[in-house]
Amino acid sequence: MQLLDLRKLTMKFGGLVAINELDLSLENGDLLGLIGPNGAGKTTVFNVITGVYSPTSGFILLENTDISGTKPYKITSKGIARTFQNIRLFKKLTVLDNIKLSFHTHIQYGIISSVMRGRKFKDEEKDIENKSLELLEIFELKDYYKHEASALPYGLQRRLEIARAMATSPKILLLDEPAAGMNPVETQKLQSLIHFIKEKYNLSILLIEHHIKFVMDLCNRIIVLDFGVKIAEGTPFEVKNNPQVIEAYLGTKDARS
Repeated sequence: MQLLDLRKLTMKFGGLVAINELDLSLENGDLLGLIGPNGAGKTTVFNVITGVYSPTSGFILLENTDISGTKPYKITSKGIARTFQNIRLFKKLTVLDNIKLSFHTHIQYGIISSVMRGRKFKDEEKDIENKSLELLEIFELKDYYKHEASALPYGLQRRLEIARAMATSPKILLLDEPAAGMNPVETQKLQSLIHFIKEKYNLSILLIEHHIKFVMDLCNRIIVLDFGVKIAEGTPFEVKNNPQVIEAYLGTKDARS
């Protein structure tokens, strides 16, 4: 079943065409990699899907409903969560509070209950805290729950950002270079974690990453962009051996050799 469908998606900034008539489908249970050289338009794809930009033309369908140009907070409520190339945490808040804030996208109590601190408010806040601690346990962050987010090592901040995205209860998780800056041990642990949360939460995942081996080992399908145009799509083996992909990464002379 197609969960997310991009049809002829185009994003222009003045005379610059960042994405050019991109077709992309994410099926239920997919772990799809989106790769390409710097400036290929990968993060722009994420920004258009999540409502940061409205596409110049084309459509974004979520479960056959057009969400093109929808506000980011509404995109989140519809079940799409993301991480960022540059980590964006509430760095002065605790690790626990970073997670709890994301759970609040689905709160049921109203303003009056919040002000009066009624039973509904207390019960739901307790449930949010328990669910937050459960997520921190899964992401091996529970020992740091009282620490400020800024005090965590870089690799753990990356994990916290993914955990925070998971707190919004997504159907689709967009990961923008999750392994960036990680050492080999952290990268291997992250790969295992992504597989685990995909299965546990029945997620569909779209992943941008420059670490090619990480993508090849992790994803069941890969799309390659170059200057905003899709130049290849297929299994890791098919993409790795595609002459256009080799040329895009290495240049014409190297590709020939």
